[in-house]
Formats: sequence, structure tokens, C-alpha cells
Amino acid sequence: MFNKEKLKKLRAEKGLTRKGLAKITGLHLMTIASYEAGKREPKAEPLRRIAKALKINMEEFFDDEEEPIEIKPLEPVIEKIKEIVEKQRLNLPENIYPLSLFQEALGIADNEVFINILLALAKGRLIELIPVFARDIKEGMKVYQVPGLGNKKYYSFTIVAPYASDK
Repeated sequence: MFNKEKLKKLRAEKGLTRKGLAKITGLHLMTIASYEAGKREPKAEPLRRIAKALKINMEEFFDDEEEPIEIKPLEPVIEKIKEIVEKQRLNLPENIYPLSLFQEALGIADNEVFINILLALAKGRLIELIPVFARDIKEGMKVYQVPGLGNKKYYSFTIVAPYASDK
């Protein structure tokens, strides 16, 4: 969960005022103030801008006390993805899945919520996000831009090796 106190502390450690941070990020001063007051939680893009301005990783704004994610909940999702692949007669590389199938299997319509889940799973080293280059994108293929993951714009995912199924 987003921690407003961490935002205040990290901003102060960098010697920035709210006004200074607002200027660097292009966000409104009142937006920064509302994040620090806990009246609002930043969405992915504003949080990415703040993290970039403070030269830190976005993860530093969140509480560390959350319990680690276990792989068990992913196994039924992978099975559902395999059912979708079979039903749609898709030809995919082994153990690499398009994010659109992952989102469909989870039944999550909100892209921002889905991207936050992806980042949590990647942080927990349960999945690995794999760049997909523009030339590899097929017509009608749903692709994702995941903030904070470097210059590559689009991603697929795979299960991290120690957790990968031996099936």
C-alpha cells in the first residue's frame, strides 16, 4: 500500500519542497500536497514521474510489511491461460504468455489495476516481464506499456524458472 510518509521523507531527503517537486514532475502543487496528506493515492504515471524526479524506484513508496506472494495462486491462472490458448488455437512459444491472456484469465478489466498486479508479481520474482518488439506485434494484439521498466515499451511474461511448472 502507498505510504504517504515515505513520500514526504524521500522528498525531504532530496532537499526538495513540494513546490520544487511539482515543478520537476509537471504535477500541480496541490496534487503533491494531497498525496502527502493521504487524501489521494497517486496513479502509476504520476508516481513514475515522482520516482524519476527523486531518482528512486517506485517500489520505495510502498510498505514493506506486505506478505510475500506465493506461486500457488498463479497455477490456476496459468491453467486458464492454457485453456484460452487451446480454445483460440494460438501458436505461442513454450512458457511465454501474452499479457492480454493473463488479464483475461484473471478477469480484470481495469488496465491500471492489472499493471499494478504485474509489477507486484515481478517484484516478488514470480513472473518475469519480457520485452516484445514492435515488429513482433500482430494485428489486433493487445500490448502493454508498463511504467518504469526501461526503454522497451511492450511486454509478455513468463513464470520465473524456480517456480516454472515441470509439466
